[in-house]
This record gives sequence, structure tokens and C-alpha cells, in this order.
Amino acid sequence: MRTETTQWSDQPASEQSHNGRLQLAVALAMILSLLVAFTVWAGLPPEGERLPFIGGIVILALMTAGFAALGWHLFIRPLPEGQIVPREQGMSAFTRQILAVLIVIAGINFVIGAFWDEVWHRQYGVPFGEDFFWRPHLMMYFCFLLITVFAFASLYHITQRGRGTFQQRFRANPLVGLLVLGCGFILYAVAADPIWHLIYGEDISAWSIPHIMLVLSFVVMMLLSLSLHLSTLPPRQWRGLLPATSSDILPVVALGFVPMLALQLLTAEWEQPQVLPIVEARPDWLLGANITAIGCFVGALVNHSMRRWGMAAAAVGLAFALRFILTSTLPHPEVTIRAFVLLAAVMLTFDALYTLSGLRTGKPPHWLLAGAGTGLIAAVIVLPTINALYVYPTIDAGNLLPMVLSMVVAGVGGVWTGRVLGDEIAARVYDRSLKAEDVAVRRADGRRVGVITLMALVPMALFIAFFIATAEPPI
Repeated sequence: MRTETTQWSDQPASEQSHNGRLQLAVALAMILSLLVAFTVWAGLPPEGERLPFIGGIVILALMTAGFAALGWHLFIRPLPEGQIVPREQGMSAFTRQILAVLIVIAGINFVIGAFWDEVWHRQYGVPFGEDFFWRPHLMMYFCFLLITVFAFASLYHITQRGRGTFQQRFRANPLVGLLVLGCGFILYAVAADPIWHLIYGEDISAWSIPHIMLVLSFVVMMLLSLSLHLSTLPPRQWRGLLPATSSDILPVVALGFVPMLALQLLTAEWEQPQVLPIVEARPDWLLGANITAIGCFVGALVNHSMRRWGMAAAAVGLAFALRFILTSTLPHPEVTIRAFVLLAAVMLTFDALYTLSGLRTGKPPHWLLAGAGTGLIAAVIVLPTINALYVYPTIDAGNLLPMVLSMVVAGVGGVWTGRVLGDEIAARVYDRSLKAEDVAVRRADGRRVGVITLMALVPMALFIAFFIATAEPPI
């Protein structure tokens, strides 16, 4: 049986240009800079408690650098002379499809668990750090446990069926290798949460470093699931979403989960009926900028990776629908869909610009035009809605200009970063070796994957319903 694999080192030179690598490095640097900024905006502990806090950050930086160095060694460092990446060791397309689906199904636990966790925190007032083993957290841990099991099964595939050094084996299965490396980081992130609290104590803000790490790890898992799925498809040309196919479902779900987690983390503290001191200390423009950046980043990422305008609208539609279902099923007056209404305005504006450009030219608009246009047009909807729905910030003539400018800058940054990452995925993971005789096999595989998806999804849904229905209040 022939197996297919995505050979990163075998892509055309134009797709591995210095410019492309530089853009990706800049995009990752921008994301890292934002993480640092959010850590600062989360607030600092009192002066007498800052030494453990700084020590924890140093340890985190060293561990992250260690994982980065390992990734460089396994995937980027030049192979010794005479060594090549073996083609015949790649994981089959069917197995990659199953792995992608199972990761997304496992991710449902994290999405629901994170929402449930916020509801219980608001309802019962249990401080962050005293909640490690209550059911919402157990549901999130279960998600990462499942993904880790999948990763170790993949590692077994690499070690038992592969030949050569670990560098050669990982590069023969780059996406699977990244999944293994990512799960190693997840295990560290999950373990770091209670250790961080032992050193640092109660969180000042929801934007604590462990929370940011966990959400970022989840986002990476969804991107790997997307990439595994796309690695079974032939390269695509730009067109509209319709007619949609079954292969479009998983990307919409995986990237629909991303804004659900990111928006929950980055807007939850504005949902309070009173202004929190930590929120009041932040810039007035931060709420609108956060929502705009998330919407533009996810919109550009899904449209460019899938080569379809209209995908962003589908992703935000799914995110909005799931948020509505969760707020109806596990209601709390301070956990609402307000931020998702604003997100929908941003992403629909973004996709409207992409659709207009696609219909006129067959190509996406320039990233600067798409980002600035989305930020400017969405500001007309978002800023008055913030005034109507939120107690803070209050937008008036005195701060209107910086609010609009911040949304434009956030839109440009979000579109550029999402475009770079989406184009990188599209350039590297689509199966360019797919032959005409393989198409029928892939279609048959798709039908089998659909059956297996239902077989996995039904018991998972029953488990989640039982787990929530039988949960005892924490106090």
C-alpha cells in the first residue's frame, strides 16, 4: 500500500524562500510580543512577591527555549552529509485524516470545559489556583490526555516503522513529529499551572501565564489538526466557499474553536457588571483591538490556508452558534455572547472584502487594504455596540480617534499575521504528489472517516452530557 507524506524539504525553492521564512519569523515574533504585553497587562504582584514571579518567568523562558531548540534540531538543522529524508516512511493519508478528526473531537472537551470553568468561577467564586481538580478542569485535562495518547501512538509509528536517525524519522512525518513535540509542551504547560500557583499564589487576572500557555497550546493543536487534514488534499486554487464539500467541515470546526478560546480569555474581564481595577488600568482601546485582531487573524488564517473566501464567515458562524448553545445550556448573567456579536461584525466585514475582491479579480485583496478596511468599517459597528453593551470603556469624542486607529492597526496586524501563517500552511502541507488514480481512493477514505467520526462523536457527546449532569457544585 502506497503511503503519502508531506516532505517539507522537497518543496519548490520559491516556497522556501528567504522572504517566506523571514515573514514567518516576524509573525511569530509579533505573537510572542503580544504574549509579553498581555502578561504585563495582567498585572504584577506586590513588590515583595515579585522575585518568585520573575523566577517563574525565567524558568518558563528557559523551558520554552529548550523546546524551540529541540524543534530546530529535529526539523530545521541541516542533516549530516549523506543523510536524506526517506519518502517511504510517511503515515498514510487515511491515518492522517483519522488523527486530524480525533484531535478536533478531543478539542470539544477543552472548549466546553473552559466555558464551564468560567461559569463556575463566577457562580461560586472559587479563586483561580484552587480549582485544579474540579470537573471543568478535568474535562480540559481529558482533552489534552486524549491528544497526548494520539501523539504517543504517532511517536510509536515514527520509532517502530521509521529508519535512520530521529531527525530523519521526524522529517519523514513532519506534521506528526510536530504533534509529538507539541504534546510534550502541553504536558509541561499543564504541570506548570499548579506549580506556578504554588510559587506565585492566586492569579491577579485571567491573563496569567499558565492560562495563556494552555490556550496557545490548544490553538497549536487545532492548527496541526488542520494541517494533517489538508495534507490529504490536492493543492487548491482560490475560489468561493460554494459549492462546499465535506473536506471543508473539519477546517471550519478546528478554526471555529480558535476564536472561542481566544475571545473568552481576552474579553472575559470586561463582562463584569462593574469595572475591575485591573481592567480600568488597561488602555481604553484594548477591548476593541483584541476583538479586531482575533477576528482578522482567524479570518485570514482560514481563508488563506483553505484558499476559499467565505470560510471566515463559516468559522465565525460556528463559533457564534456554539457560544449561544453554551450560554443557553450553562447560563450565567455575566457570561454572554456580547463579544461574539462584535467578533461576527469583524469577521463578516473581513470576509465581505475578500468576497468582493475574489469576485472581481479571483484573488484576495492586499493585506494592508483588507486589514485597514476591516478595522475602519467594523469600527462603525463595534464601537457604538461597546458603548451599549459594556460598562467599560466609555467611548466619546475624547478617545474616539485612538479607538478607531487601534482597530485599524489591529486589523492590519491580524490580517498580515494570519495571511503569512495561512499561506505557509497552504504552501507546505497540500499533497502535490496526488495522482488521478488516488482520487477515488481518497473519496472512499473520506466515507470511512465519516463513519469513524460518528462512532467517536456520539460516545464523546454522551460522556460530556453525563459528566456535566452529574457534577456536584464545588462548595
